[in-house]
Amino acid sequence: MKYSFITIFMVIISLIYIGFVSSEREYKPFEEVLEKIINTSHLKTYNDSLFGYEAKYPDFFEKEPDSLREYPGDAKFSFSNVIQIDLETTVSRNWSANARSGIDSIARKLHAKVKTIDKDSFILTGQLYENDNATEGYSFYSKYVAKDKLWLAYSVYYPDTYKRPIKRLFDIIDHWKPYKEFNPLKKKFILNRRYSWDD
Repeated sequence: MKYSFITIFMVIISLIYIGFVSSEREYKPFEEVLEKIINTSHLKTYNDSLFGYEAKYPDFFEKEPDSLREYPGDAKFSFSNVIQIDLETTVSRNWSANARSGIDSIARKLHAKVKTIDKDSFILTGQLYENDNATEGYSFYSKYVAKDKLWLAYSVYYPDTYKRPIKRLFDIIDHWKPYKEFNPLKKKFILNRRYSWDD
């Protein structure tokens, strides 16, 4: 009986220890969990019906309903759980002769720095501003592509402290090509956008 009690006691202590170690192993900081989810998630493809461009985004991001669009051609995909991360596409008029001539104007209006420049595109990065006021702790990363008198942009808006876990989102934007093959717009459409790059 004495040995049985000791055996049972040791088994209980062992189970408690195993449970404690298992719970310690299973706990991971939110940043690690988010990074793993982003890195292993499948990508959905959004196809814009008006301008014909496409954009890939992680399948766990929620697409904003079309009824909430403020401007034609815009789309938003959001993750809101503990933190807020938004992926957003926009379309605006390209008043410049080429992509390079519009860079300074766009960067100035967005309070941004130019990261890279290609033949028909460039990438901007900087602190997020709302109504010309800085949003503390939030930044953005955007790629602008010039096509047929349009600027097509794909951006991510994110908390500064989560820059490392969302690295894949930057890669998605870096490699974004709005069109597999560019075809002229089927419908003529005049854009009256929120931006006027000539100001």
